Amino acid sequence: MSDTNHTASALYPPECAPEAEQILVNASLAVAVKNFPEGIGDAIVRHSKSRNMVASISMSFPNALLKERIGCHMAIELSHEKAPRFIQALFKVDLETRAGLRYVCLPDGAEIVPNPHFTFRQCQRNAILTIFGPEVSNAIFASLGYQEEERQYRFKTESVWGVVSQGAEESVVINLSLGLWEGTQISEKLFPRLQ
Repeated sequence: MSDTNHTASALYPPECAPEAEQILVNASLAVAVKNFPEGIGDAIVRHSKSRNMVASISMSFPNALLKERIGCHMAIELSHEKAPRFIQALFKVDLETRAGLRYVCLPDGAEIVPNPHFTFRQCQRNAILTIFGPEVSNAIFASLGYQEEERQYRFKTESVWGVVSQGAEESVVINLSLGLWEGTQISEKLFPRLQ
């Protein structure tokens, strides 16, 4: 993730792309490490901004017309060294590295190579609280998609997804769909300089 704003098309399906959205980048590192469990807190990519370090976390909020349908979105960039552990816990997929490339190795020995990246969906619901802690987990549980999956008695959720590129040295982005109110409360903590 960079300082530049992400395009709406990267975050939403075309039929839901908002015309104007608020995007927050570079969360407070001090707040992020206090609000996430130690494991993922240590894995969040850090960037130097002026004289401070910031956490590579972004949040986006849709325009007023779509707020009730979409909620909000959080993207957490994880270091390439620590990301495989979280991909395994959330999606039950083992990432392996060989010759500078990432692979997914299937039980029968077949390999899947991202070209240039792939997206993991169907997150293990029972891993969410352990990985993200109570506040962020409750925001995930409040998202419209998660609520619908609950109503349908789904065992996994698409409210958490991971994007992995083929380069073994590249970071991994974990995306979260959050309830709007809960996401707003989190954003006020993570991005205090904007309040």
